[in-house]
Amino acid sequence: RDVSAHDAVAYDGIAPGVDLTLLPRPNGVLLRFASPAGADLRGVALPLEGVERLSPTSGGGWTASLEHGAQLHLRVEQSWETQPDGTRRAVPCTLARDPQHSLRMGVAAEEEGLIVDLALEWSTVLGGGLGEAVEELALDEAGGMVIGGFTGSFDFPVTDGVLGPEFGDGTGTFPGDIYLARYSGTGRLLWATYLGGNNNEEIAGLHIADDGRVLVGGWTASLDFPTTPGVFSPVPSFGSGGFACSLTPNGSSLVFSTHLGGNGLDHALDFTVDSAGNLILVGVTSSTDFPTTPNAIQTTGGGFPLSGFISRLSPDASELTYSTYLGCSGGASARAVTLGPDGELVIVGVADSTCLATTPNALYGGDGGTEVFVATIDPEAGGLLALTYLGIENGLPMVAGVGVDGHGRIVVAGSSGGDGPFPFEAPGLDTTFNGIFDVYVAKLDRRLTTLLYGTFIGGSKDESPSALAVERSGAVVLAGTDLFSKQVPTTPGAFQTEPPGGGLDAFVMRLSPDGARLDYSTYLGGSMWDNVRGRGVAVGPLGRVTVGGVTESPDFPGIEEPLNGSSDAFVARLATALTGYGEVPLRILDEPALLGLQVHAQAVWPSVDASPRHGASNALALVVQP
Repeated sequence: RDVSAHDAVAYDGIAPGVDLTLLPRPNGVLLRFASPAGADLRGVALPLEGVERLSPTSGGGWTASLEHGAQLHLRVEQSWETQPDGTRRAVPCTLARDPQHSLRMGVAAEEEGLIVDLALEWSTVLGGGLGEAVEELALDEAGGMVIGGFTGSFDFPVTDGVLGPEFGDGTGTFPGDIYLARYSGTGRLLWATYLGGNNNEEIAGLHIADDGRVLVGGWTASLDFPTTPGVFSPVPSFGSGGFACSLTPNGSSLVFSTHLGGNGLDHALDFTVDSAGNLILVGVTSSTDFPTTPNAIQTTGGGFPLSGFISRLSPDASELTYSTYLGCSGGASARAVTLGPDGELVIVGVADSTCLATTPNALYGGDGGTEVFVATIDPEAGGLLALTYLGIENGLPMVAGVGVDGHGRIVVAGSSGGDGPFPFEAPGLDTTFNGIFDVYVAKLDRRLTTLLYGTFIGGSKDESPSALAVERSGAVVLAGTDLFSKQVPTTPGAFQTEPPGGGLDAFVMRLSPDGARLDYSTYLGGSMWDNVRGRGVAVGPLGRVTVGGVTESPDFPGIEEPLNGSSDAFVARLATALTGYGEVPLRILDEPALLGLQVHAQAVWPSVDASPRHGASNALALVVQP
């Protein structure tokens, strides 16, 4: 716990005279088998459980096909004997299959001090016949994840015993449901379900509670969207409205589910959960009777132009504990929300700056256009703490997300079709607007009076971030899509330094805490269209980045099985060489992993009684360097 980087996991004696070390590598996890003089590696077998098919690959490797389309790819990366002078002598090593779906090493018995490195990867896609995308993603403490998004597939691969086994509540009268899927830390599908009624739904956010429940927020146009008794609003008010619900950890039933809305259209655009378990929805509404609380900033709004809304429900969704409009005559919307260090709500949206006023000493008062704003709200007192504009205004500015670092500093990212006055005089990686649409990233102090840095990232055409995650150190992880630019800056040694193919290419990058450099930046995709939608990125233990999106590429990295439809959802777990904790950057030693699809490799040896080198409580060998 609270470990930001590790070098290896080491085990002694997994076979007579044979030790095993697990190391992160660019293409996954490296399994290093070491035998001292006189030991025989031919006695080492790798039993693979749950394998439906084991197929040879080019180069002498093997692909193990598991249930639900997951695959493990195993190959000998290198094998050598260390000579007395310290040099390495290559020694041939093969992997042979036996009838029990085990793989055995083929090496000469007389080799002494032999080292064999095996590379292990996992990858998976999920979908039905009409196409899916990962639009929201949440991690649990064990490294597992829940993904969610939109599906139009009648044949989406749901599992047995789940809440929604049928598309459209069984009627299929409108082509759109939410899907939810839960994976273990090793990429194994635990369950998958539909969530919706007989009309359209969209997901706005996901959260995994400490007890394993899955909390979901979004909007629905279904009058029969499932709700439960005792909640704030079990019956929809009109047409489409917001919702918040909780599923059991196994996805089998609802713990609670409520509507949230009024007499118009109410679309939740983001969802989060605070430390007390309160459910927070933000979005846009046309309802003139949207429910508000007495301590609201604005108790009237709605109509056209639309107004933003910010609402907080109790942990069991039985009570509306805070709710306000946030708008003006020129229109406004609340696009993203996160929590500040004292529980304040941090809101990012778009508004007409001629009518939504800033607070005293704000960074920028706006110049009369439709601009990105940042606001902080005290939900207990109901007051507007601060509101400023960013100077992002030209070309329909978009908001990808907002995050807060370990010092309470606020990071906002999105895309813009022009520079306006942004980024003022603050430092940054690139203060020049580059193309038609560029990524922008800005970091502000928590009072919203100072721009700590502002930067553009992009090429001569379009780049759009869809998701961001802010680390405690202040580093910013962005995932998004290069739309025909082919000029997203990448870093040396990245997984894909060049655009891989189609007109749309996904990218993942990490911006340093001061915004002055890219610590890591890579493309991610195949020969067709690949992109990141929604807020499908999260940073987990050890700095691992999990990213989700949609791919049309049959050659998406690590995927060998055909796609299920014209496009499928993808999830990739990446390991970066540079992670951060607090203010101290940490670097993985030995041969650092730059990026790779990761798997918990220990599960490959379910029948081996391997003893950790320093005892069960110290199985991780931590090696860090400031």
